[in-house]
Amino acid sequence: MTSILERPRLHPLFVRFLEPVLAAAEGASTARVALPANVESGVSLGPLQLDLAWQPALRADLARLAHARLLGADASGLFAKRVRAMTPAERAQAAQLAEALLARPAGAAWLARHERAMLVRVGLAVRRVLAACAPGAFGFASALRGQVEIACHLHQFGPERTDRLEAFLAGREVAFDGADGRRRLAGWRGALDVERFRDFRRVTRWGASHPRACESRHMRVDAAWRRLGIA
Repeated sequence: MTSILERPRLHPLFVRFLEPVLAAAEGASTARVALPANVESGVSLGPLQLDLAWQPALRADLARLAHARLLGADASGLFAKRVRAMTPAERAQAAQLAEALLARPAGAAWLARHERAMLVRVGLAVRRVLAACAPGAFGFASALRGQVEIACHLHQFGPERTDRLEAFLAGREVAFDGADGRRRLAGWRGALDVERFRDFRRVTRWGASHPRACESRHMRVDAAWRRLGIA
């Protein structure tokens, strides 16, 4: 663990570029509601694809809004499901209900509030994990690109789940349990870079189970950097 004086500091442009790159990583959809059936996602909302199935507090809050604004509609069980587990009728019902909510001023304000909250949570998590960096990771973690790569990972897997990420940034071996056994990634040597960092995502249970989706996500982030002129 480095001291507060030695650890990489948040880049001054981090906040400016965080939201557009996160949205690009998620597919940069203009739709308010998405039902991605190709992975383990649930009903996802807004450009940041806030996933209701994986965020119980978010889901419960939206269900309360549905109950209050849509004449007692009970959406808690429906929003808890993965899209792949839904029947066609349930998918249609979930999409219709979520769209109806977000089309209302109260729903739009609700989404904006939770998007801001997610950006704050991710930013705080990035600050936290920077403290775990070994000296060989300082260049990567001090750069805007490295910090937003870290943020993309935290946004996908949850900003509270940082133990393995911190271990990896410290140069230690990490391991993930998957359907085909335990996958390990040896601690890196030398200087950490983007590709070595992405190897961490590739060895996660999701990355190992969905390699094409994993690489597609990386390509979207690369395209965002080029589009924003900061590649």
